[in-house]
Amino acid sequence: MTFDQSSQGALGDFQVYLPPCYAAAPGSRYPVVYLLHGSGHDDAYWLEVGIVGAADDAIGHGKVAPMILVMPDGGPTFGTGRGGETFATFLTSELIPRVDASYRSIATRSGRAIGGISLGGGLALTIAAGAPTLFTAVGGHSPAVRDPAALAAHLTAGGLRVWLDVGAGDSLRDGSISLEKELRGLGGDVHLEVPEGTHVDSYWTAHLAEYLHFYDQSFRASR
Repeated sequence: MTFDQSSQGALGDFQVYLPPCYAAAPGSRYPVVYLLHGSGHDDAYWLEVGIVGAADDAIGHGKVAPMILVMPDGGPTFGTGRGGETFATFLTSELIPRVDASYRSIATRSGRAIGGISLGGGLALTIAAGAPTLFTAVGGHSPAVRDPAALAAHLTAGGLRVWLDVGAGDSLRDGSISLEKELRGLGGDVHLEVPEGTHVDSYWTAHLAEYLHFYDQSFRASR
């Protein structure tokens, strides 16, 4: 979808995945997961790693409930837009209202989550920590974590469910391990997975079903 009037200028467009049942159930509303790509990629990245097939399979076989997935284009580094508007402000103040107005979303905290890969994973954690009234859960998939102590304090205070995963051979592993330790120490709701793997597309493709399961269970828990 194009978003020509957004603060992100040439960026800010977004891909939307609608569950297979969406058109046939006009009276139904669905939870939404905002998925951020990694550095150097765009809104097509989650499609490239296979999220559509994974979601169709999980929903079609009843492994997760139907959900909407929104994948925005943050540019190579999620830089600032017109007037210095940050990507975080764009997502919370412009994109979420646009999605809620355009699709049959559950437009409350209980029906909204955010996650991301690599740089997008770190940003998803930061956005959720700064806007806990908007999201019920956040997923960091091989995230680039900065200042885990401060991040953990905000995530715990906001009552967010947190998923962290990172390959055992990933150079970003220590950040997720440190964040999980900080969250545990504060009594946060966190789950960490460190399976075999490195910082490559095939790693995230292999774990898409687990990510969808986490988001689905978070929506169920928040009802």
